[in-house]
Amino acid sequence: LAAQADAALMVVPASLGEFESSFQRNGQTQEHALLVRYLGVNNIVVVINKLDTVDWKEERFSEIKHIMLSFLVHKAGFKESNVTFVPCSGLSGENLTSA
Repeated sequence: LAAQADAALMVVPASLGEFESSFQRNGQTQEHALLVRYLGVNNIVVVINKLDTVDWKEERFSEIKHIMLSFLVHKAGFKESNVTFVPCSGLSGENLTSA
């Protein structure tokens, strides 16, 4: 159960247009974040994936981080200190580990 979890892991795309459509009104990013919080999870890790598609631009990472952090703190009710952001690329395996 999510209510028993210590943290949630949310993966969002960094691809131009893809993040925006996932975060807009009809996207599911906001809905999923709200559901996780309403189920009592206090910590969330936001994995910003597909950074390879934007040439690992720090500006894009920062833009998504700013949008997500604002939503998670002001709308979903997470404490800023309980939100962590991780850049990665699933395709190239950057910033991922294997078992």
